[in-house]
Amino acid sequence: MVTWPRRHLAAIGRFGANGPSAWSVARSFHTGNPPSIPLLLLPATNALTTDYTPRLDWGPVTLPLGTTFGHYQVQVADNTAFTAPAVDEFGLTDRLVHEFTLATGLNPNTKYYWRVRSYNTAGEYSAWSLVRYFRTAILPPTLQAPADTLSVPTVRPAFDWGDVFGASGYAIQVSKSNTFTPLVLTATITGGTHSQYTPLVNLPVNTILFWRVKANGLNGPSQWSALPAWSFTTPNPPGVPALTFPAINILLSHYNPTMMWYKPTLPTTPGSADFKQYEVQIATDAAFTMNLQTGIVGDYNTPQYLVSPALNPNLKYYWRVRAVDVSNHYSLWSTVRYFRTRLSAPLLSTPTDGDTTIKLLRPPFVWDAVPGATSYTIQVSKNSGFTPLVLTATITGGTNSQYAPLVNLPVHTLLYWKVRANGLNGPSSWSATWRFTINP
Repeated sequence: MVTWPRRHLAAIGRFGANGPSAWSVARSFHTGNPPSIPLLLLPATNALTTDYTPRLDWGPVTLPLGTTFGHYQVQVADNTAFTAPAVDEFGLTDRLVHEFTLATGLNPNTKYYWRVRSYNTAGEYSAWSLVRYFRTAILPPTLQAPADTLSVPTVRPAFDWGDVFGASGYAIQVSKSNTFTPLVLTATITGGTHSQYTPLVNLPVNTILFWRVKANGLNGPSQWSALPAWSFTTPNPPGVPALTFPAINILLSHYNPTMMWYKPTLPTTPGSADFKQYEVQIATDAAFTMNLQTGIVGDYNTPQYLVSPALNPNLKYYWRVRAVDVSNHYSLWSTVRYFRTRLSAPLLSTPTDGDTTIKLLRPPFVWDAVPGATSYTIQVSKNSGFTPLVLTATITGGTNSQYAPLVNLPVHTLLYWKVRANGLNGPSSWSATWRFTINP
């Protein structure tokens, strides 16, 4: 049934406590005869698009008899009120061309609402279509390292890319083919700001590999990073050294130890290079960032390193070694080992060495406190071998660095004394041995 414009009369009455009033004067108006309401087709409700200039599609409208089609109006906005719409298009004048491709890109990682209405040439328009919404995907990551076509120095290179706003994580793929079939490596990285990844397994040596990354998130996944995919070439480095000494958790009494390891295998396959050096790292943390010492050993057949300068006492040290070839390709770091350095030996104070003026039969012994000590052990003997002992005692407390004997010591006799510190990284070495004689 065709609906024609009609003339209508309207009047308004007023209600109140002393009402109703008389009706207002009647006025008339004409209703329009616009095209039908457009039916939206694509994108589907809540669709995720990686195209930031998407094509919007709706069904063709019907025209009442006696009217001529004017145009479609399309609006796209990031809010349901369509205030400040990103798109407000009036120029679609062909009724049978019921689609529109955005000319300007929308913002990524955004929910957009869209609607369409139709006009006739008299300027009369339909109601707005039902509102649909779609989402624009988060941006694809921008690759940073390894740079495209770079030859990397290790078979576990660090991959790095730019953070993507709105990302909750990333996926990375590595392949021998730029079609990424089959895959050499695939991994998921959690956290939008964790835009880097180091493989947990060795990549194939002396091989051209391709890599790409995509972002995951509420409005994801994104597209893969830009094409063509970046590539890099892996090295053919020496093998990984195996540590031998110091043993794990050993307590060292000297502070210039010699670190030792087994010689690694050297590659003989194409793409390998000659040996250059060993690199040694020693630090007080397993991340090798604190109190870091480094060393270089240039002889393949000398897999050892004398630590210099001296290490500090009463500390836990971590160490590792890797091998490097003349192309500066390097092996993985060895397995990390750790060892401990002993507490410092106490420095004796009194009785002084060689003192013969002591009158007391129970003279006080004094030494310097040792950082980290929890107690001390003192020994007194008639000979420098300390067998047998005249006196031995344990003094509790790291700052309690003195002792008064509970028994009389021999008089007119050359006596020897020494002290050592006890603690977590103890006992320390014995102090120097001093002599004294009691002459009351």
